[in-house]
Amino acid sequence: MKQLSIILSLVLTSITFAQVSFVSTPTLTKEGSTFFVRFELSQATDVTVSIVNPRDSIVVCHLAAGMLGANAPSPLEKGTLRQTIAWDGKDDLGKVAAYPESLTVRV
Repeated sequence: MKQLSIILSLVLTSITFAQVSFVSTPTLTKEGSTFFVRFELSQATDVTVSIVNPRDSIVVCHLAAGMLGANAPSPLEKGTLRQTIAWDGKDDLGKVAAYPESLTVRV
């Protein structure tokens, strides 16, 4: 019986996650000296937002993590599925990222 409940739980989790989609895909744009990550999801879900080097998929900067919705943690915007997160171009150690214009965002 325990195996059946674990399998059922995994199936229900897969069905739930399958319904989440991007309304607008993640973008990383530069405005002045600040970069902005923008995206919108179809429903509230847990997200992790990172700046990555597309050549090796290594995370340069962890920007945000948490559940979208009414109680979203900063820097995620509360009460909306449309997100805009500012990034100063620095890595997780506080150093200016090398070639930040060539980096991408992963949600």
